[in-house]
Amino acid sequence: MIKTQTACCWGICWMFLMTLSSPALAAGEVVVTAGLECNAVTPLHAKRAEWREYGVINKDLKKDLWVSCPLDRIEASTYSDRHFSSALSVFNIDSSASSTATISCYLKEVLGAKRVSGTNIVVDVKAGEQTTLGVCDLEPKSWASSYIFVCKLPAGSGISSLMTESHLPGESNSLLAQQLAASGTACTR
Repeated sequence: MIKTQTACCWGICWMFLMTLSSPALAAGEVVVTAGLECNAVTPLHAKRAEWREYGVINKDLKKDLWVSCPLDRIEASTYSDRHFSSALSVFNIDSSASSTATISCYLKEVLGAKRVSGTNIVVDVKAGEQTTLGVCDLEPKSWASSYIFVCKLPAGSGISSLMTESHLPGESNSLLAQQLAASGTACTR
């Protein structure tokens, strides 16, 4: 009886591993996290930030708020050929109809105590609107690399969500890149 259960267990494990390595499932899941995960870069900046149920916002009417947003990255193994795509949703709740917020974000790859790469994205967001910024199909420099968005938020602007995905190389293998394209957002590389 023990041999039968062991064989069955190994059979299920083998089927599970084959499913994970299937190319059809490689462009699997986009992890979406609330903008509440973002932190002010200094205690002085924290005084300008307000964390609301829909994200972090710059409540200061005169000064910019700098925030750092850690991103989840799933690494299948130290030998995997996985690329990384990420996006964030930004908004402008300023009530004046002519207001446009220029939001700057830098996606940084960090390894140990060193920044190993970075990508800059700048977008203008009209009052009362939201948009998405995306960086797609990056090849991590190391299996141990982590990623963060560092963003400059003008008055009345904020971040509502963070999105990440590990996938096989190529934007065609990225569910996030496909979702961004369908919504009219171009991926930055």
